[in-house]
Amino acid sequence: MKWIGLGVIMYLYVVNHINRLAMFSTKHDATYNGWDLIITSLSERYLITYFLFPWMIWHSVSFLLKDSDYNKLIRFGSYKSWIFYTLKNFIIMYGKLMFLWIAVIVILLIGMPFSLEWSEFSQINDSSFGSQILEKHFNNPVIALLSHIFLFTLSMVATHLLLAIIYVVTKSRVITISTMILIGLWVICSGKYLPDSLAFLYPLNYFSLPIGIYNTGNSLVAFIVVGTVLLLSTLIISQVDYNFQHVWGFFKDKGTLLIFLFLISAILWKGTSVNGIQTIGDMFFYTFYGGSIEGFNFFNFLSYFILYFGFVYVVQLHLQKVLSQISHYMIIRYQSVNRWFWQWYRKVAFSTLIYLTILALVSIVIGGLAGGTLGFSTTFESSFSTFELYYHFFVNGYLQISFYVLLVFMISWLTTDPFYSLVVIGVLSIFMFPGLSLIKVVPVGLNSLGYLTGHFTPYTISIILLFYILLEFRILSFLLNRKDITL
Repeated sequence: MKWIGLGVIMYLYVVNHINRLAMFSTKHDATYNGWDLIITSLSERYLITYFLFPWMIWHSVSFLLKDSDYNKLIRFGSYKSWIFYTLKNFIIMYGKLMFLWIAVIVILLIGMPFSLEWSEFSQINDSSFGSQILEKHFNNPVIALLSHIFLFTLSMVATHLLLAIIYVVTKSRVITISTMILIGLWVICSGKYLPDSLAFLYPLNYFSLPIGIYNTGNSLVAFIVVGTVLLLSTLIISQVDYNFQHVWGFFKDKGTLLIFLFLISAILWKGTSVNGIQTIGDMFFYTFYGGSIEGFNFFNFLSYFILYFGFVYVVQLHLQKVLSQISHYMIIRYQSVNRWFWQWYRKVAFSTLIYLTILALVSIVIGGLAGGTLGFSTTFESSFSTFELYYHFFVNGYLQISFYVLLVFMISWLTTDPFYSLVVIGVLSIFMFPGLSLIKVVPVGLNSLGYLTGHFTPYTISIILLFYILLEFRILSFLLNRKDITL
């Protein structure tokens, strides 16, 4: 039934392309042929983005998790052989999908004019259809079609190998599934929210040859990138049974922090490239803009997620280590669970203050190095003062992070599983999207400087955050006093 359902979806998309081809050809008085339908249908961005790619990565991870029992690993003798076994199963599934896709197109080709050359339609100086893009780079439609299918196949194989490597190296179902979800969200969201300056990060450039050529202007870029990923994946797989595990051991301990620091540096530097900024204050405002009630920007959302939720995630990793070591002896040392908690939280509170201070100082230094005029006020017309700008960043930033940390602590204390904390962080971030930013109900992202341009003063936001923090402390007091400590 699932294959029939997918076939129906493909059929509807191909029929829609036939109607678009007919309308466009009538408008330009140019005849089309079967190649226009085949190439355009096989490179359809929405079908790939919302149906085929999620379908394939779901099956990819399913193969990895289903075939990961020790009996099969012993039979294959190495992780390398096991990875290629899962790749064989994935390719079989991929072959069935391509057969179904092409069969649907062939059925709808009945009665359509056909030749071995490009049609008049594809030679129009336009880029509305895949055949019109490929015609400018390939003399023969057969070569163009085979090149596109070859690129799509390589991309799917590379995606499966990357997921397999992540699973083998981490030995974690949670990390593998989380990676699958993040990749799926990246593919879905990047087409809508990714700015033109970051078009090279658009994954469909490397899945669909017409889209890749349209965005890069070159037919070889996609093959070079995908080929490089495949080569690196193969090299990693060849070493995955040997010293790569030791590298992962170090990376698992220090890698998260290193990646976090690198992402922070990239975000702070990126904030200096916003058009229209003049002073260091302007750069500071746009770097920490985050979310707002009035609109949504993907880069601002991503920056906020990394800067603040990333810090909370690092705190949560430390918390898991602390909770795993808790015992009766530690409680006796501190005389009560509450005193132990306050000793731990005092360190986190101090670290939060240091983190915000470092963020502000580094942002100001980078702004100066990038050529910003020395001035802490903003040059654009605004409804907030310079004092309110930095009050909101430091005070409300401190309160907002405290809210996140206390929430994560409560979840970790109740479940002792870091996965649930990750889920909560992900769910909370959703409430920063337009239409879901319920400021009085879900206090998420309220320390974003973008809220200074809305209908709430920074002092109102402080009151809201303080209310929720006091509520969390009340709940924590109840939880800490009722939960037994077991060895």
